[in-house]
Amino acid sequence: MIVILLIHVVYFLFALYFKQIYTLDSEEYILTAKNLLSYSTVYNGIWSKDPIPELYTLRPPLYGAFIFISRFFSTSDFLVLFFQNLLSVILWILFISWFNRSFTRKNIEPFVVMALIFFPSQMIEVNSIMADLLLEFLLFLAFLFLIRYHQSKKGFDIFSFNLFLALALFTKPIMLYFWIPNLVYSIYLYMKSRNYVIILSFLLLPFMAFIWSLRNMNKTEVFMYSSAKSQNLLDFNAGSVLKFLHGDKESKEIIGKILNLSQVKKSYPEKTEFLLNTASQIISDNKLIYFYCHVKGMFNFM
Repeated sequence: MIVILLIHVVYFLFALYFKQIYTLDSEEYILTAKNLLSYSTVYNGIWSKDPIPELYTLRPPLYGAFIFISRFFSTSDFLVLFFQNLLSVILWILFISWFNRSFTRKNIEPFVVMALIFFPSQMIEVNSIMADLLLEFLLFLAFLFLIRYHQSKKGFDIFSFNLFLALALFTKPIMLYFWIPNLVYSIYLYMKSRNYVIILSFLLLPFMAFIWSLRNMNKTEVFMYSSAKSQNLLDFNAGSVLKFLHGDKESKEIIGKILNLSQVKKSYPEKTEFLLNTASQIISDNKLIYFYCHVKGMFNFM
């Protein structure tokens, strides 16, 4: 544990010295915190009298709220990193404690230390203004409560599992469709115990998504959890097909033309529908290429 603490201290000192703590997404999270403080609203850009609709919905609110809470103690973004380092240390303590209780093979600590040393992306995320560490922490808490439920069969534990999943959804929109496998798993658990708390707890995740989508519809007239959907579908999903077909430079030009055409649309709902339909059509016209790009991307990532 001393070595794990030292690794966190070293990386935090590197962050303090080099000050390279921001990513492409950092400004949107920081502005979310500022708008929460000044205007009591979740808005991911610089506030104006004529707000950009997609900036109401681009980033879910929880990480911005995390930064907002840190502002009560200091305006420095390094305090956010300090809190993230604390969460990371707590996470590894919980992981080691759980592993040593659950398996006969002990002494997982050396492997954790090796992982933190030889896979530096983990510690880079801890010391960057990005939501990944908070998401990781919430998902691990959800996992721990799920394990506890299988041991205790208590409704509180399965409710806590679903609550942390819902909080993870409010951290990054990547969790949006996790309600589908969670539904299958919840039905399996219910069939084993006939405990209605399982079904009621499961509803928490889709209910939170529904409520936030309603809030976004009120702000933008589009029922959507996050505007990142249309952005990612065009830039990454359809973009990978265009890059495969036309190369990097020409694919960027095509995406630029599509974006320019979307600006002509009279309303934000029309613009969103145009981008989603155009990106979906590119994918639909090139299903095999998209499948190849998607699978290749998954293997590259792993």
